[in-house]
Amino acid sequence: GGGGGGGNEKRIRVPAPICGLVIGRGGDSIKEIQSRSGAHVELDRNHAPDATEKEFVLSGTDEQIAEAERLINMRIEEDRDRRMGRGGGGGGG
Repeated sequence: GGGGGGGNEKRIRVPAPICGLVIGRGGDSIKEIQSRSGAHVELDRNHAPDATEKEFVLSGTDEQIAEAERLINMRIEEDRDRRMGRGGGGGGG
């Protein structure tokens, strides 16, 4: 295909409870991800209201998309560590 100025697109699935974390208060977090990666990141709004997973649409060059995905995954892991790491109480499941 002809180079359309970085017209790549990738969708990544994120558990619904984590979407708010990726977006941040008033979109702060998603704006930071966009500015740091250079990719455009938005939540795909075509999901069921009770969907357990939602999709973020990443667009840009391969490098930008990869960086945005890495930043999103970092957010998710930080949150998981924060929840798992405190006192290690409670069984899984």
